[in-house]
Amino acid sequence: MKTFTLNNKATSILKWLLLSFTIVFSFGCKTDLSKIKPPEDIKNLPQLSITNFKASYKMGSSLKAQASAPIMNKYTLQKSYTEFPKGVEVKFYDDNYVVSTSLNCKYAINYTLQELWKFSDTVIINSVEGGTLKTQELYFDQKNEKIYSVKFVEVTDPTGTVIRGKGGFESNYDFTIYEFKNVDGLITFFQDEIE
Repeated sequence: MKTFTLNNKATSILKWLLLSFTIVFSFGCKTDLSKIKPPEDIKNLPQLSITNFKASYKMGSSLKAQASAPIMNKYTLQKSYTEFPKGVEVKFYDDNYVVSTSLNCKYAINYTLQELWKFSDTVIINSVEGGTLKTQELYFDQKNEKIYSVKFVEVTDPTGTVIRGKGGFESNYDFTIYEFKNVDGLITFFQDEIE
C-alpha cells in the first residue's frame, strides 16, 4: 500500500494557502444577515435583465435590423412587456446591408401581447436620403402595421421642407401613406419648379 505524503515545503505552502483563505473568508466575506432585506414587491422585478443588449433581426439570410440598448428588462409575471429604461438604437438595413434608417430614443417599451412598441423621450428617425423625424413619443403598431404619434412631430425631408404636425401624425410602415394633424411647416421651392 502506497501512501501520499507532502514534503515540508509543500506542506508549508498548503498551510499558508489555507490560513490565507480562512483569513480572507473570515474578514472579507462578513455579512450581517439582518441588513439584507427582500424586495418590497418581488412581482415588480424583471424576470430577465440584460446589460449591453444587442439583437439582430434577419429574414432568411438577409440582415434587416439590429437593436442595441444599455439595459433591457423583460417582465412576464403581471403583464408581459420588455422595457429599455436607458433608451434603444435601432438600425434598419437595405438589401445591400447598408443602413437605410436609424431610430434613437432615450426610453422604449414593447407590449408583447398587444404587438405595440412605444418609443419616447427625444425620438429621432434618420433616413440615409437625409430625411429626419423628431418627436417626444412614437408608436409602432405591429398588428395594424402603422406608425403614429399624438405628440408634436417635425419631419424634414432632404430638400429642407419641414412639416410639423402639432397634433401628431399617422403613417404606414414605409411612410408612403401618411397624415399629419394640425399642420404647419415650411416648404422650399426651387426657381425651376415655380416656372
